[in-house]
Amino acid sequence: MEKAKKIGILTGKFLICLVLGSVLTSIMYYLFFSKNTVTIISLIYMILIFFIFAFKNSKKIEKNGYMLGLKQGLLFILILFLFNLIIYHNFKTSNLCYYLILLASSVIGSILGINKNQQ
Repeated sequence: MEKAKKIGILTGKFLICLVLGSVLTSIMYYLFFSKNTVTIISLIYMILIFFIFAFKNSKKIEKNGYMLGLKQGLLFILILFLFNLIIYHNFKTSNLCYYLILLASSVIGSILGINKNQQ
């Protein structure tokens, strides 16, 4: 039960960051920047979100950081994948590359978080 509560809180925080990122990128797109610039900024934002969440959560464990990063990254990617299917009703191969980059960011964040914790 405690584990389910932690996953729910983590997912809720991720959804808040996802909505915030969507609002900010929409504002940037309509007011200031070109579509390509907003796409790059959005990618960097998502990489940082995956990295930061994994980094912070891995400070609580002592080993197997890559597994935590994989689990957490896959959970977040599943959420993004479902949103993609609901909104766009399709899946592109470019999305797979995007998801792999985010997964790598999550794994790297969790590995660095454990190393920071051990020092």
